[in-house]
Amino acid sequence: MSSTQGTGAASQDPAKEGGVLVSSDPPLHTFERAAWCAFPPDDIAAMEPDIREICLKLVDDIAPTGRGDIMADLAVPSPKAGTRHRLR
Repeated sequence: MSSTQGTGAASQDPAKEGGVLVSSDPPLHTFERAAWCAFPPDDIAAMEPDIREICLKLVDDIAPTGRGDIMADLAVPSPKAGTRHRLR
């Protein structure tokens, strides 16, 4: 069985979108595992106040419009903003 055959939540094309860590094949699995190790739970917990601030700002930015796209306006930019914050 390979992640390229799809298994439930991991049925997306891993070459295009990335799979779920537990069902990805190398080299994607190796990259994803390294990414997870870069963000241990204690570090994420310590970043929680900053992550909340980032998300609140993103929501505040779209609130005046009265509508938004949860993926484009929050889900995509929030990890990028969090990563930028961590690299400072």
